[in-house]
Amino acid sequence: MEIFATRSQTPPKERIDDWLDVLSRLFVKLEYVSVGESHDAQLFGHVEHRRLPGLAINTVTSNRQRVERRLRRMGQSDDDYFLFAMQLEGVGEVRQDGRRAVLRPGDFAHYDTTRPYELEFESNFRQLVITVPRAQLRMHVPAAEKITAQVMSSNYGAGSILRGVLESLPAAMDQSTPDVQSALSSAVLHLIAATLSEVSVRSDVQPSKLKRYHLDRIKAYVIQHLSDPELSVAAIAEALDMAVSSLYRAFDSEPRSLAQLIWDQRLAGAKATLSDPSCSRKSIKEIALEWGFSDPAHFSKVFRQRFGASPRELRGMRISVWSES
Repeated sequence: MEIFATRSQTPPKERIDDWLDVLSRLFVKLEYVSVGESHDAQLFGHVEHRRLPGLAINTVTSNRQRVERRLRRMGQSDDDYFLFAMQLEGVGEVRQDGRRAVLRPGDFAHYDTTRPYELEFESNFRQLVITVPRAQLRMHVPAAEKITAQVMSSNYGAGSILRGVLESLPAAMDQSTPDVQSALSSAVLHLIAATLSEVSVRSDVQPSKLKRYHLDRIKAYVIQHLSDPELSVAAIAEALDMAVSSLYRAFDSEPRSLAQLIWDQRLAGAKATLSDPSCSRKSIKEIALEWGFSDPAHFSKVFRQRFGASPRELRGMRISVWSES
């Protein structure tokens, strides 16, 4: 984790320049719009910056302000990103493409850094802002640039899952291994895509996108419930209010079936835990149960089939590597 912040006890102009420099380094070049001399003089900003493979995770704490992304700034960098924001405290407003999203704690919105936008906060606030490469997100949500500055709630659907993940994400990142961070990055991206896809469906984006929406939604649910030994195709269908046949159709062009996805994700998670030195005190049975395997013997059998070594053998190899290093 890195910390970026404005300097205290500096003149207002320097404090504003400090904050714009922080925003430029972590996001894109912006313009500050005065909200009154007394408020400008009290400007402060603090950002906790973390990275996952392909994503940047920023917890932003600041106070009243208005900043704008203007056309004249567009050609000064190659900042080709979407920014996905979750409001943690206070109220924020995102304006882009003639739309206006007012965010309260638990709400999400995203915006496109390749086009003008405005951000405004009337008082102290805290936001989690995720930087996602534009091309990467559009692979999952091709119409992402058409649904910017729209409020997405965390009270239902994929948003409710995403909120739980994002609230615990910074602490989880600080304690995780590179393999786990890679898995977290994939999970976060798929959950963001699922949440945006719900907006796409509501906005009457092409019907062909409905299949991708359901696919992202199903994958997000699987990732969130891998530790549940009762996780099954039927259980997922019931939880998502879908027919089992619809789940199978969502995966008909995927390289793996839904059942295979569940097994592969559980085995990959168990392997990452077995390879993590900080988990060396956990028994193999504990790890199996943690990843949704109710029968340790069956877990060992499928683990060997998948990775060519038993969990005990893999752990032995890892311990040997640790002791030699």
